[in-house]
Amino acid sequence: MDWLLSGTHYQVHVDTIIGPKFAPIFRRSVSSDGEISEQGLHPHRYDEETKVAIASPKRKYVLFDGEEVELSESGKREPRLPGVQDAASLFVQF
Repeated sequence: MDWLLSGTHYQVHVDTIIGPKFAPIFRRSVSSDGEISEQGLHPHRYDEETKVAIASPKRKYVLFDGEEVELSESGKREPRLPGVQDAASLFVQF
């Protein structure tokens, strides 16, 4: 896990690898970018890339845009719930 902080701006990056680094069976890289507020972490963007064996990598993102959240898989926009976190910021928030 890499944690970067500049003022109230944060970035967290987490890499998970199963198997040897030169030829992993499974690899997932997740990143969260946002601000630290009085309520805790406030993500702006989440990125995820998953690669299993020799298959092409799958990428997805979530944009936290004001009062809404945009999901890359469906393109849908949903209401942003108070205190919502992504898969990378969640561990740091706890």
